[in-house]
Amino acid sequence: MLDIERSKAGTPVEVFENLSMDPADRRYVARVLDSESLLVAARPAGAQPSTDPPADTVIPPAGQPSAGEIPRSAYLTNGSVGKVLNPIDDPAGFISAGKLNDVDGTEGVFLLDRIDLFNLLCVPGLTDAAALANLEKFCRDRRAFLIADCAPTDTVDRLQHGPTGLTGGDGINAAFYFPWVVATDPLRENQRREFPPSGFVAGVYARTDSSRGVWKAPAGTEASLIGALATKTALTDDEHGVLNRKGINCVRTFPDSGPQLWGARTRSGGDERDPEWKYVPVRRTALFIEESLHRGLRWVVFEPNDEPLWAQIRHHVGAFLHDLFRQGAFQGQTPQEAYFVHCGKETTTQDDIDQGVVNIVVGVAPLEPAEFVRIEIQQIAGQARADESVQPLHTVEAQRFDPYKNFKFRLKWDGRYVAGVSKVKGLRRTSEVVTHRDGADPRSSRKLPGRTKYEPITLERGVTHDTDFERWANLVWNLGSGLGGNVSLEDFRKDITLERYDEAGQLVCAYKIFRCWVSEYQGLPDLDANANAVAIQHLKLQNEGWERDPGAECPARLSE
Repeated sequence: MLDIERSKAGTPVEVFENLSMDPADRRYVARVLDSESLLVAARPAGAQPSTDPPADTVIPPAGQPSAGEIPRSAYLTNGSVGKVLNPIDDPAGFISAGKLNDVDGTEGVFLLDRIDLFNLLCVPGLTDAAALANLEKFCRDRRAFLIADCAPTDTVDRLQHGPTGLTGGDGINAAFYFPWVVATDPLRENQRREFPPSGFVAGVYARTDSSRGVWKAPAGTEASLIGALATKTALTDDEHGVLNRKGINCVRTFPDSGPQLWGARTRSGGDERDPEWKYVPVRRTALFIEESLHRGLRWVVFEPNDEPLWAQIRHHVGAFLHDLFRQGAFQGQTPQEAYFVHCGKETTTQDDIDQGVVNIVVGVAPLEPAEFVRIEIQQIAGQARADESVQPLHTVEAQRFDPYKNFKFRLKWDGRYVAGVSKVKGLRRTSEVVTHRDGADPRSSRKLPGRTKYEPITLERGVTHDTDFERWANLVWNLGSGLGGNVSLEDFRKDITLERYDEAGQLVCAYKIFRCWVSEYQGLPDLDANANAVAIQHLKLQNEGWERDPGAECPARLSE
C-alpha cells in the first residue's frame, strides 16, 4: 500500500493499495499512479524494474497460490500456462501463429473457412503492412471486409501520403482508421489506456447495419464509439481533409460529443484512385447483394437451363432487389432507375448452356454518402446585396422571400406570387343544352352544346403582401375615383395562375384563369392594427375561362 501525505498533520490525501513492481501486473505502480494520482508519478529506478517484494511482504508457503493465481492442482494433466498472443508486443509471433503470411492452409486465420459466414474481419493492434495486405486478399476472396488499424506511433505527418504497403487492388475490401482511442481497461481496474480503433469500428458497423442498413455509411453523428473517452490525437479540419483524400478514415472528437467515426472510404478510396469502390457502404452493399444471391440461388443448380429457369431467376432476383429499393438502398425514384436484372439469351449463350453455366447480370445504382456540406450565404443589408440576381417576390416586406409557404393555394400573375389562400371554391363550368328535332325523325330530339358558363371562383382565408393585388381587387369600387359611385375599369381584367401544393410544399398542379376581375371582396372581420399584411377573408373572381397549366409538372413521387 502507498500513502501520499501532503499536510503537516500527516493525513493521507491519496491512498493506493495492492500495488505491484511487476510491469505485467494490472496494478503496476507506475501505471496506476500515472492514471489515478493527481499529485505524483512513479518511475522504476535502474535499467530493469525490480520485481522483488518488500522485506515485510508475507509470502505464501510453497505450493499455496497467491491471491489471483491458479493452484497447480487445477491444471490439466501435462498442462501449462499458455502464451497470450499479442500483435502489439509480439507481432512476429502473432503473425506466425495466425498464419497471416500463408497463401493457404487449415490453421490460424484459415480456420474461418470452417464457419458458415463472416463478413467483417478486424485484428486489433495488427499494423504489419505485409500481413494486412494478405488479409485484404483473404477477405476479398471470401466476400468479407477488413477493418485495419494504424500503428500506435502514426501521426498526421507520417500518414499524409497514405499508409505504407496498403495500396493494392484488394484494398477495395478494406478500410483504414486513425488514430487510436482512449478508453478504460476492465482488466486494469478501469484505468485509462489507448486502444486500437478497429474493435470499436466493428461495433459501429454492426450497429449501423442493424438500425439503418448496410448501405448507410458507418460514419457521422450516429457513429459514436460507445465506451471510448477520447482520441490519442486531436485532429483539425484541415488535417482531416488531407487524410481523407488519401482514403484514411479519421476518428474525431467534437466539443459537444465523444469520439465519432468521421470517414467512410475504402483503402482504394483516395481521390487519385478507383472511384467505383471509393466508399465503404457502396462496396459493402455490393458484397451483401453478391453473397445473398450466391446463397439464395442454390436451388438453380441442376435445373433445366432454358427460358423457364431464366424467368424464375429474373423474378426471384428482381423481388430481392425491389425489397432493397423499398428500404432505400438505391438511388432513383423508380425501380427502373434503381436496378436491373438480365438473365436470358443475351447473357447465356449456347456454349454456356453446353458448359452447364447460367449467367446473371445484375446492376444497381448505389447510394454514395455526402462527405462535405457546401453552404453559400448571401448578406442583404440596406440597399447592398451579395447577389444582385435575387429579387424580392412582393412589394411589401421585401426581405421575406417566401411569404406564402404555409398556404396550399397561391396566386401568381406577371411572374410573381401575389397572394396565398387556404380554401378555393369553383373551377366549374357548365354548358347549356340546346334541344331540337330532326325533320327526318320528328319523334326523337337531338341535343347540342350551347353557351358555356364559367362559375365564379371563391378564395377564402388568405393573405397578401402585395399592394398591387389589393389595388386591383378594389378597382371596380374605388372610393378615390369619385363620390363612391364611380367605377374604375382601366386594366381591371387580369390573367391569373392558381397553384396547388401538397402538405410537403410540393407543387401538384396549376390552372391558368383568364380575364379575371373581382366582384366581391371581404377583408378580415376583426381588424388588427398590428398586422403587417392585408388579410383576405373572402374574394370572388369572375372569369371567362380556365385551363390546366401544362408547365406545372406533378412531382414523380408525391409526399405522403
